[in-house]
Amino acid sequence: MKKPSPKNISLFKSIDTITTKLLMLVLFVTIIPLVVVGNYSSNIINNNVEKSVQRELMTASKLFDEKINNKTNIPKENLNKIANSIKDITGLDIYIQPNTFKNSCTEKIEKYQTWICKPLKNLSSAKTDIVYFSIPDNTYVNSFYKNISLISIISVISLFIAIGIAALFARTITTPILKLVQAAKQIASGNLNQKVKIKGNDEIAQLSTAFNQMAKDIKKQEQLKDNFVATLTHDLKVPMLAENKTISYMLKEAYGSITEEQKEVLELIKSTNNSSLEMISTLLEVYRFDEGNIQLNKTFFNIVELARNSIEQVYSLAQEKEIKIELKSNNDKIFIKADEREIKRVIHNLISNAIINNAQNGYICCNIDLEKEEIIYNPRLNQNEYTTLQKPVIISNSAIVSIEDNGVGIIKEDMPQLFKRFSLSKGRKPAGTGLGLYYSYQVVKEHNGFIWAESTENKGSTFKFILPVN
Repeated sequence: MKKPSPKNISLFKSIDTITTKLLMLVLFVTIIPLVVVGNYSSNIINNNVEKSVQRELMTASKLFDEKINNKTNIPKENLNKIANSIKDITGLDIYIQPNTFKNSCTEKIEKYQTWICKPLKNLSSAKTDIVYFSIPDNTYVNSFYKNISLISIISVISLFIAIGIAALFARTITTPILKLVQAAKQIASGNLNQKVKIKGNDEIAQLSTAFNQMAKDIKKQEQLKDNFVATLTHDLKVPMLAENKTISYMLKEAYGSITEEQKEVLELIKSTNNSSLEMISTLLEVYRFDEGNIQLNKTFFNIVELARNSIEQVYSLAQEKEIKIELKSNNDKIFIKADEREIKRVIHNLISNAIINNAQNGYICCNIDLEKEEIIYNPRLNQNEYTTLQKPVIISNSAIVSIEDNGVGIIKEDMPQLFKRFSLSKGRKPAGTGLGLYYSYQVVKEHNGFIWAESTENKGSTFKFILPVN
């Protein structure tokens, strides 16, 4: 059995909507009566036209009889004059012909009797003649088609009115449903501040009320979870800081001498503690951003120098995999006004991710440029390149930070979820809680900047963000 092509499936999905179904239903209900009415209307028109024709013919015949008034021996010329006078009055065709076998009064033509005839009896000079009363073809046809055209126009107008009413009726049903769909999508993407306002007492209004209550409950549960995480991480941070401090004293031999093996174990414990503390700090920072309790300490600093310091801090991690890290800039001094601590954490996080997801002997390039003139950056839309950008970005008087690696890249399915909370890429190595990129997104957003990612699977990734200079 032949499978339907993706194109046909897409076409079917576009047609298979509630609006289309309702329109089809109303159209069928409307068209069928129109066809029936049209059929009966044509029959009525035909009957009316035929009766009208017969009435006109009989009127002309009676006028002719009145003019003759049972006279005899009327010359044919006078009969023609009488016929012409009646023709002028009625507009019918009246003519006198010899009574032959061909011109018999019993002869009928076409579907309708458009003429009548009568023998000229008791007229000695015209005893073999027949007088014909005929409806002119153009008069009969024009009258018939005029009625048909009128019915056709009325039918077409009725059809368009029916379509308009059907569309309006369909929208009253589908518009509330579309609102619910959009709100559900927003909740699925993590935006829990959703409320659908639908007036009425029908089932859809009741559904919106239930939906709003559900969204409220989800938000409440999410709040409880966040509060729990924040409390837990805060309570964990204090003893871990104390533990780290104790390990530092032990490494300095404040409590007595230690062997090299013991020092290595303590260094390992301290490194693990530092990673755990960084995760806890990230969780707390994310909680602060989500609650809107963030207060940025903005100062002027050189972002190029900040990036250089961040690279130096992670250089040992890069050396373990023999990864080369390079810093490039079109200006050695790019001063921006921002929270230096938060921006440093963003750069540190992006470079650390690039190192973790890079191969042995890999390459990382941190590029920082100052763009004063307004430019429009268009997203990559090639077949093998993916991006989180949905539309062009306008860049003006801003610092552009780009961190590029030639590692494993990011698969297409992971791109839409990249900057969301607790998202872990399937193609890359999970290096923590899945909050690093979400935190970076929140920090850049709070600085009125923009961050995005570009990737080619198995060929590397590039993370870029822009920050206004002033």
